[in-house]
Amino acid sequence: MNAIANVISIISGLMTIFGITDIVSWSLTKESNQTLSQASMSIFAKSFKLAICIASFPIFLLLFREIHSIIILNFGEGWMPLSFNDPKFWWETRSWYAYLVSYFVNVLIGIPLYTITLSCIYTWSLTPFRTFWRHLRNPQQNNLKGHKLS
Repeated sequence: MNAIANVISIISGLMTIFGITDIVSWSLTKESNQTLSQASMSIFAKSFKLAICIASFPIFLLLFREIHSIIILNFGEGWMPLSFNDPKFWWETRSWYAYLVSYFVNVLIGIPLYTITLSCIYTWSLTPFRTFWRHLRNPQQNNLKGHKLS
């Protein structure tokens, strides 16, 4: 009986997630002049993309955890717990500098990387990565495009 309750719970959770996305997607496509089939396919596509974004979040959290562990082990005292439940995973007074470096690296690299990944999923192309890479390689040239120097 427990297994059946778990399956029903998972299915109802998925229905809730897709239901919320459908309401948001429907409001986005309601104003455009689309047929019902076009609007429903648009809703399903947006729901699918949101589901991929939600599924990619734990992968990025795992990546951030590994980066955090590597930085703490290399720059800190050489030891840290691997459990999230242990408070020393999040902060240790003796290795405060390593924890600060870890948090700065995770924020400055992780958030832009995850945001660009979400942009790629929603646009269903690699254009956001290409644009970021182009600006990363040569920011001065990109700012001067279209401007004449006297």
